[in-house]
Formats: sequence, C-alpha cells, structure tokens
Amino acid sequence: MKDIVDVFLNEIELAKIETGERVNHIHMKSLIATTTILFAAGTGTSTSTLRWSLLYMMMYPEIQAKVHQEIDVVISPTRKPQWADRSLLPYTEAVLLEIQRIRTVEATSFPRVASEDTKLAGYDILKGTVVVLNHWAVHNDPDVWAKPEEFRPGRFIDDDGKLRHREELMPFSKGHRQCVGENLAKMENFLFFTYILHTFTITKPSDAKAPSMNGIGGVILSPTPYQIVITERQRNDNL
Repeated sequence: MKDIVDVFLNEIELAKIETGERVNHIHMKSLIATTTILFAAGTGTSTSTLRWSLLYMMMYPEIQAKVHQEIDVVISPTRKPQWADRSLLPYTEAVLLEIQRIRTVEATSFPRVASEDTKLAGYDILKGTVVVLNHWAVHNDPDVWAKPEEFRPGRFIDDDGKLRHREELMPFSKGHRQCVGENLAKMENFLFFTYILHTFTITKPSDAKAPSMNGIGGVILSPTPYQIVITERQRNDNL
C-alpha cells in the first residue's frame, strides 16, 4: 500500500463482499471526491497561509528581524532549514501560529452532524442537527486573546522563552474529523517560511501603497494582491 488511493481501492474490493451502510460510502465516486478535496484543500490553504506570512513579514520588519536573528543562531548559512529545527525555533513557530490566528484562512469548519441528542452551554442540540465550528470567532475573541486585532507572536511564547501551545488556536478545526492533512500542512508552512527567511529579506517597494490587511473572503481567506521586494541576505558566517 503506497498511498491513500491504494488503501481506498483495497477497501472498495472489501466492500463488495460486505453488506450494510459501509457499502454505500466506499466506492469509486467517493475515491474521486476524496482525492479532489485533498488536492484542493491541501494547496489552497497552504498557499494562502504562505502569502499572508510574507505580507506580515513585510509589514512588520521588526518581527521579521527577530525571526532572522533566531534562524541565524540555529541554522548556519551553509545548510537549509529542516523539520527537525522546529523545536529550536520557538519564536519563528510563534510567528506562524499568530499568522494563522489573526488571518484564519478557513473561517468555519465543514458542516458536521450531531450523532445523538446533547447539551452544549445550556443549549439543546438534537440528533441530526448540522453543526459548524466558527474558527474566526474563537480566534478573535477578546475574552481569550487580549487585543485580538493586534499582531503579537508573543502570545505563543511563555515566560521561559519556550513555545506556548494554546488550545484555543484551531486553524485545522477540532475533534475526530479535524483536517486530515494537518501534519503535512504544518511541515509545508514551516519549511517554506523558514527557507525564505533563511535566505531573503522581505520589504515593501518604496513606490507602492500600503496593502490591505483585510483580505478577500470566500471559502479561503486570501490576501489582496500586493507587491514585495525580496533581497538576498548578507549573513555573518561567524554565527
């Protein structure tokens, strides 16, 4: 079994000899729909996150400088960042988490259905009710995040300078059906971001207007088109 397609094809063969509800979901149309969603969700969200990351680095040069400094201490100029460097770059990771909070690329989760009658915060939720998780509301709740409109990576750094994981951050949704590509997306976001900041400095063109930070709404929140200047960094080889 090399990948999800092989596993799904095997399940289709097994479903042919079974009965019950499972057979109604394991078939070729489901395989096509699943792989289509994986490609669409796996490219659009990561691309948008990276575009937001570059925009925020351009607009907050003092934060970009801190990322450069941390990368320079941990990663030499002669090699590229690796996934294993993640635990050694807490501030860089905090910047990525804050970008995912302040510009949540998916405002809500995909619809879910309550499997049984339940109560939540005093409300009755009947079996079969469609439920949607509002990521945007959670990520911008002033009772959870002080001044949520401000870009502050320090929210994710504790008093010891270590990365502070916060349960309230849910860019990949929550529960048993949260994003299946979460681990891959985290790896992509980290490696693309650190590769770029390891080598380049991001600045705003001198003749360009300040870009909008509101973004374009839709299934995915994307930044409006903007211009950047990417300059190769001159690093101190003695670090």
